[in-house]
Amino acid sequence: MKSQYKYEQGQETILFNNTAILIGGKPFFLREWFSKGIICIKDLLNENGQLLSFQEFQSKYDLRTNFLNFYQVINAIPKALVTKACNQDKPLKENYLGNRNTKIQLAENIAIDLQKTKAKDFYWLLNKKVNYSFPTGPKKME
Repeated sequence: MKSQYKYEQGQETILFNNTAILIGGKPFFLREWFSKGIICIKDLLNENGQLLSFQEFQSKYDLRTNFLNFYQVINAIPKALVTKACNQDKPLKENYLGNRNTKIQLAENIAIDLQKTKAKDFYWLLNKKVNYSFPTGPKKME
């Protein structure tokens, strides 16, 4: 749907469950990091746009984690995503931290409320953008 409605909020720079950031060939999720507000790659960057060192990371987030886990995550992030995160203005963390605002504006006249939307609504969105063409063959077999 993102490509159909041109909805872009930097989803590629989300740290967890990202298919571009793999540890052991699989996307990962660290609950302790998420609970401390570490959501995006930008959260792992300092003010100069460089990745934090292990000591800086621990002091910034007051998180006691294994340095092997830290460097495993840092090395799993592709350089292109780090560059993209540096150039990004402000990550929209409220979309991922459970903010009360659950409406997403997909187009000028299309907004969906994620708490109220059901499967049939998504189905409608997908089918609405499909271009239909009339059959070119005979209408009736004789």
